[in-house]
Amino acid sequence: MELARQRWGTPVGPVPAGELAGEPEDDGHGDQPRFRRPRALLRCFRIWSEPGPAMAEVWADLLDGSHRAADVGWGWLVPYWLFGLPGFAVSCAARFVQDAAARPGRFVALLLAVVLFLAGLLMAGTI
Repeated sequence: MELARQRWGTPVGPVPAGELAGEPEDDGHGDQPRFRRPRALLRCFRIWSEPGPAMAEVWADLLDGSHRAADVGWGWLVPYWLFGLPGFAVSCAARFVQDAAARPGRFVALLLAVVLFLAGLLMAGTI
């Protein structure tokens, strides 16, 4: 967790349960405690409101994890890469969607280019 704090500069660690589920609040009557509403209801969606790391940094972390897994034993590299590569591909796709949503004009232009390309292939009889 300390390595993640140094690299990304974001708080890492357990989230206090009271902030998400509401903490019991004593109302002074002594009967059933009332539950406070969470202060920030959408706090768990913070990942979409803050800039993410560059994909090169994510890839560097993946390689660093590979070296650490190799130190434990070479047998751990197969499951590491079996889960790591699809995870990296999903994170690249999520980053693309996040960037495209921030610039809808570019996303529409890219979508139009893909549609025109596919229409050209269809007219040429290749698909």
